[in-house]
Amino acid sequence: TWAWWDRYRASFVNVVLGKHEVAARMVDKLIETERDPENFAMAAFTHQQIGNAEQAAAYIEEGRVTIDEFIELHGESTEVIVWIAMFYAVAEQADDVIRSLDKAYELGYRDHAYMGYMPLFDSVRNDPRYIEIVRQMRTDTERMRERVDTARKTGDWESLLSDYLDI
Repeated sequence: TWAWWDRYRASFVNVVLGKHEVAARMVDKLIETERDPENFAMAAFTHQQIGNAEQAAAYIEEGRVTIDEFIELHGESTEVIVWIAMFYAVAEQADDVIRSLDKAYELGYRDHAYMGYMPLFDSVRNDPRYIEIVRQMRTDTERMRERVDTARKTGDWESLLSDYLDI
């Protein structure tokens, strides 16, 4: 069933809209069944926003444990590194956020849109290093779109793919 996804989206929308008390209740309920690191980061953020520092700290700790478990099962990925950056952002550890996002970028993470609207990164949103990482992601995405458009027009997919495949 996709009911958990609907609950996640609804809680996320409330976070984006700044309805932190509503989002906190929703994500608390979501965590009962979906112990996903991103859910813990969102829960920590919402509880922090409503002044519940103790619960926020507990969610940060529980989320970090969940990330370790996820890495043990699935390995490290750019998504996991971004989750780690989220926890650092909620904890307002800017240097660690930037280090994590630099690593995710180096490994290929390019979701600049997500980085642009995700409130969990508000603590670093105005940091010039964060702004530069998001700018690089956007620039890389735009360049790739241009290359894909050129390949569509010319039919030369081989030159596009040769950068990524051993051909």
